[in-house]
Amino acid sequence: MMKGSPYRAYSMIYGKNVYELDLGLRDALKRYMGGEPDFHGFGRYVSSDLLEVIDYVDKYGSPHPIYWDLNGERIDDIWISPSLRRELEKIIAFYGVNRPPIHDGDWLTHMTYLYMMGDAGVECIVTVTMQTAYAIYKYGDSEMRHIASHMFGDGIPVYYGATWFSEVNAGSDLGGIETLAKLENGVWRLYGIKYFTSNIGFADYALVVARVEGGRSGVKGLSLFLMPTRDRDGRPNYRLIRLKDKLGTINVPTGEIELDGSMATPIGDLEKGYYYALENLMISRLANTFGSVGLSRRAIMEVLLYASNREAFGRRLVDHLLYRGDLLILDAVSMADLILAIEAVKRWEMVQEEKPPYSEVYAYARVYNHMAKAVTAKHSIYVTGEAMELMGGRGFLKDFMIERLHREALVTSIWEGTTNIHSLDFLEALIVKNGFKKILEDLNGIEDILDRNIYNGVRDVVARVERFIGEADTSRAEDAVIKSKSILFDLARLISLAGLYRLGDINSRYLDLALIYYNYMFRGVYPDIDNTKKFIESISYNINI
Repeated sequence: MMKGSPYRAYSMIYGKNVYELDLGLRDALKRYMGGEPDFHGFGRYVSSDLLEVIDYVDKYGSPHPIYWDLNGERIDDIWISPSLRRELEKIIAFYGVNRPPIHDGDWLTHMTYLYMMGDAGVECIVTVTMQTAYAIYKYGDSEMRHIASHMFGDGIPVYYGATWFSEVNAGSDLGGIETLAKLENGVWRLYGIKYFTSNIGFADYALVVARVEGGRSGVKGLSLFLMPTRDRDGRPNYRLIRLKDKLGTINVPTGEIELDGSMATPIGDLEKGYYYALENLMISRLANTFGSVGLSRRAIMEVLLYASNREAFGRRLVDHLLYRGDLLILDAVSMADLILAIEAVKRWEMVQEEKPPYSEVYAYARVYNHMAKAVTAKHSIYVTGEAMELMGGRGFLKDFMIERLHREALVTSIWEGTTNIHSLDFLEALIVKNGFKKILEDLNGIEDILDRNIYNGVRDVVARVERFIGEADTSRAEDAVIKSKSILFDLARLISLAGLYRLGDINSRYLDLALIYYNYMFRGVYPDIDNTKKFIESISYNINI
C-alpha cells in the first residue's frame, strides 16, 4: 500500500471533499439555484491535488524573477512552479471555471468555484484572467473575442490575463494615472510605470489603463488597452523592475514594471476607459467577496475537524462549551456572509449586459457589490484569526495550513479598494446614482421575512438606514460621508440576517444560526447554553462530531 503524501500531516481537510463537508454552501446553492449543482468532483480536487500544490508553493516555491538569458538578452520573465502551472491549466481548461458566465450568464457557478479554492492567490490568477476575457469579449473586436475564448478555456492553449491599473500615485484613485498612450506610426504604444502587476509571468495579455496623450485630465481622460506581454518576436513587451515581497498570496506573482513603448490595442471607445475599468472591478470585487467567505468557511472546517479529534482537560475540544460558542459565532457570521455574497452576485447577473451609461438598477447592483466586498473581507480577517486561536499554538505555526488562510484573508480588505473606498462608492451608488430606490424595497420586505421578535430587535437599525437615505440629499456632505461606513455595515447585516432566516426553509439549523447572528451582531450577546447544547444540530458542516 502506498503511504501517500506527507502533506496529510499538515491539514485535516487534505484528502477529504470540501464540497461534501460544506452543508451551508450546498443548502444555499439549493435555494438560489433551484436544486443542488454537482461540485463533488471539484470538491475532491481542491481538497487534494490543488491544496497540496498551493501550500507547497506558499512555503517553498515562491516565484523567482529571471532578467537575462544565457546569451545576455533581456527576457524579463518569472520562474513559476511547474506544478502550479499544470493545476491552473486544469482549473481553466478541464474544470472550465470561467465558462459559465459567457456560456450561460451564470456568475454564481463561477464564483462558487472561486469560493472552493481556498487560496486568494490562485483565485486572483483565475479572476484577472476572467476580467480580461470579459472586457475584450464584451467591448472588443473579433480578434479579441478569439483571445478571450482561450481565457474561458474554450481554446487550447490556455491564455492568462491580468489587470494592470495601479501606479505609485494611483491606487484606488485612478485619476492619478500617469501612463501615456501615444499613437506612433499607426501603433498605440504605452509609456509609464505600473506599480502592482499581479499575475506577471503567467499573463499573456493584460488590461492596462492609460491616458491618451493630449487628452482630458482626470478620470474622464482614461482609456483601456489590451497589451500582449510579448511582442510579435517573443520579446518582452515591458521591462521588469522587481517582484513584490508580499505577506501572502505567494501563488500569484506581483511585479513592478516599466512600459517604454509597449504596443497595445484600445478596447472599445477611447473616451470610456474609466467606465470599462470600473465595470471590470465589479467582477474582481465579487471574486474578492466569494474568496473572503471561502477562506472563512475553510478555516472553520479545518478547526472543526481538528477539534473533533484533539483532547484537552479530559475531553475533546469540540465538547467544551466555550469552544462550541466560538464555533457557532464563526459559523453564523460566515453563513451570513455567504448569503450576502450570493445576493450580490445575483444582482450583478441582472445588469451584466448593460453598457455605459448605466441604469439605476446597475447602481442598485453596485450597492450590493460594495457592501459585500467590504463586509466579507473584514469578517474573513476576524474569522480566520479566531480559527488560529482555536487551534492554539499549532494555529500560529507555518507548518500547518491555518496561518496561511489568515495571511490570505488580510489582503482581502485591501485588494480592489479598502473599506473606506467602498464606503464612499457605496454612498455614491446609493444616493447620487439612485440605488436607494430598490434598496428601500428590500428593507420593506425584511419585516415579512423575520420572526416578529427578531424584527422588533432590528427595527431601530432599519429606521436608521431609512433615515440616512431620506436625509442624505439634504444633509451636509460631511455628515453623509462620516456615516457611510456604519450604514454600509448596518444594511449589509440586515440583508444577511434576512437571507439567513429565509434559508431556514431548507433546514431549521439556519434559524438557529440566524438567532445566533442576530444576538451577536445586533445585541453583542454570546451564544447561551441552549445554543451550545444544540451545537451538532445547528452547525452547518457535514462532519462527524
